[in-house]
Amino acid sequence: MTHIPFYKEVIVSSFSCPHCHYSNNEIQPAGEILSQGVEFVLQVEENEDLNRQIIKSDYCSVTIPQLLLEIPSRTQKGEITTVEGILQRVSRGLEQDQAKRQEEHPEDYENIKAFLKRIEDCQTLETKFTVVSQRDRV
Repeated sequence: MTHIPFYKEVIVSSFSCPHCHYSNNEIQPAGEILSQGVEFVLQVEENEDLNRQIIKSDYCSVTIPQLLLEIPSRTQKGEITTVEGILQRVSRGLEQDQAKRQEEHPEDYENIKAFLKRIEDCQTLETKFTVVSQRDRV
């Protein structure tokens, strides 16, 4: 159990496998979930902003309006990550079946390839962007 200043008590589960390279940085609430929603907005304009830590609970949605990207609440386990980590996770998920898409659904392949380029532009800060993190009302 860990207390995160200005946040709350959480249980942190962090591990990685040296053989398959799977890693997990999951968090779970250790206390009461408040009934009010909370919103944080970050303008990502410098390299330091990509390294900003994000504590994303199960009940938190993350939106990047410039990418038309939304990760809805309750679709992923809670985790401790960074802004860059969120972008990398989305990229890895989309790249996963690209070879198969290229053969079976070339139009989807091209659309996803273009979207991956937009994510890359955000990662290199060629495109400045905003991260909006909202915790649901319970």
